This record gives sequence, C-alpha cells and structure tokens, in this order.
Amino acid sequence: MPIAELRAREARAMTEAAFTARVIVLAHELGWKVVHFRPARTAKGWRTPCEGDAEGWVDLILISVKQKRTLFVELKSEKGHITPAQEEWLETLRQAGEVPQVWRPSDFQYICEFLKGE
Repeated sequence: MPIAELRAREARAMTEAAFTARVIVLAHELGWKVVHFRPARTAKGWRTPCEGDAEGWVDLILISVKQKRTLFVELKSEKGHITPAQEEWLETLRQAGEVPQVWRPSDFQYICEFLKGE
C-alpha cells in the first residue's frame, strides 16, 4: 500500500484528542509555547471551566518568541464540523486582524512546515 494511502487512512481514523496531543508534542519540539483548555465530563455533560464568552473558543493558542507569532488554532478530526459558536470566534479573530487556523489530521505535513516557519 502506498505511503500516501496509509497516511490518509491514519488521518481518517485519528480522534480529535489524539490529534491534539500530536500537535502539542510537535509544537513543543519546535519551541512553541502551547495553551489548551481541556473539557471535563461532569454529571451535566462536558464542561470547560472558563468565564466570559468561552463557548466556541479555539482549541489551542500557540506562541513562538523565535518567530514572533501567536496562533489561534481550532482542531478537528477529519469528520468534525465547526460549530456556530466556533465560527463566531474564528470570525471575531479575523476581524481583530488575526489569521486563525483550522487544522485536521490530513494537514499534518502542512502543520509541520507551518510551525517550522517554512
């Protein structure tokens, strides 16, 4: 089986949680600081302890002092969809002059190059 097909299969099977962990490891290896607010399952469903307008906030904030860049990143599995609250935050970030990213496992080669600054 060609390597491209193997990578595509792996991407389709990867959960968002596994993808998140993989991106965080890569970012740390490349010298980025990373913030990720993890939700927790409660008796009332999934909750992330935040105040204010937290619903739909991006999954990761990455900062590279070396590259003088801050990234706002929403991570999705291959089949995952952006919610209206997430789209609202992405648009708010765009209007504030940021360039938020939406990454999926199939984007991993691009993500590597992007984080390296290539």
